[in-house]
Amino acid sequence: MFKIIYKKERELMNEENHMLCKSIMTEKLKRFKPINIEVKDLKDIRKSKEKKITKNNEQEQLLLTLKIHRI
Repeated sequence: MFKIIYKKERELMNEENHMLCKSIMTEKLKRFKPINIEVKDLKDIRKSKEKKITKNNEQEQLLLTLKIHRI
């Protein structure tokens, strides 16, 4: 009996921790100021995303992530 109750308590704690982490992360994300990106850069990203969808090549995927990180 004790083991079952203990397990349920742990599950509840895990759920609470998970929800707490989620709320903390959303708060952190809200604090970030929006970054000003040039329109040209956005167009480049869109183009590379389209390439990724059409060809699905690992190298192009890597280029896309690099472009996003550079911004």
